Amino acid sequence: MSRGVIVKKILTDANAVSFINQFDFEGIEPFTLILVDWENSLKTFELVWDGEQKHFTELPQEPKIWSSSTLYTDEMKTQRRIWFSEWLAINTVFEQDNILQFHQNESKGTADISLKMKRDIVETVSVTSVKKESSSVNMLYLDFVN
Repeated sequence: MSRGVIVKKILTDANAVSFINQFDFEGIEPFTLILVDWENSLKTFELVWDGEQKHFTELPQEPKIWSSSTLYTDEMKTQRRIWFSEWLAINTVFEQDNILQFHQNESKGTADISLKMKRDIVETVSVTSVKKESSSVNMLYLDFVN
């Protein structure tokens, strides 16, 4: 089963948390999934399937950055966390435009590790932003290839 199918199954289940807790991910490639639930109150969960074990935790409501374990070394991930901390220090109010600018930054580090990364065979191809205010939900998709 592909990881994309897993996302569809989670999103269409009446109780995503229960689904994740009960689902057997055996045979599926490793992935990290962030689930934001705002049905009753804002809750954020991180699901990491490492190919052998499921790690599913509720996260505190605070800014966080993720970097692909398959694309970045621990040193690269540390550098990206530093850039995020620096950004947080000067961006105390979170505006969608500023967040998108951060994710499109090509000037930090080298092209191999910049926030908008570009290597010979792999690169950042898009950024998706979801903004929820009251009962309104808007999604913005930025395609960097087309």
